[in-house]
Amino acid sequence: MNLNEIQQKELSSDNFRYGRWLSSPPAGEEVVISGMSGRFPESDNVYEFRDNLFNKTDMITKNEKRWKVDNSDLPKRSAHINNIDKLDAGYFGLHYRQAHNADPAVRVLMETAIEAIVDASINPLELQGSKTGVFVGFSYSEVASIALNETTEPQKFSITG
Repeated sequence: MNLNEIQQKELSSDNFRYGRWLSSPPAGEEVVISGMSGRFPESDNVYEFRDNLFNKTDMITKNEKRWKVDNSDLPKRSAHINNIDKLDAGYFGLHYRQAHNADPAVRVLMETAIEAIVDASINPLELQGSKTGVFVGFSYSEVASIALNETTEPQKFSITG
């Protein structure tokens, strides 16, 4: 197969047609990414992360603040996000214990969702009733199994989020 045949095959593929549709959607189907936020290793926001990347900062560290690494099979260095134990519970209308027992990923998600909205220069209170979506990437967390299986005293807020 020559290059021209390969290009013709790609242009006729479903992926290409869908990609073209996404880049030029019909009127009323447009998508706008107007704000963003995130937490990254040794970076409290996307701007610090960008600066750390541009400055070639080593964001993989030897950090035993959260757990001790005494197993020789585990890496001695890892990537960590800062302040996962912090959350302004009152801002989100949560009881202190509910916020404290929430999965750290849920706390970070709540904060970064609001930060992305503010980054878009939108007042979060103005979103009620609007056609606004918040799309999130997320992965498994072991906190729920620890909260349910390894605590000696049950907490009524232990499975928040």
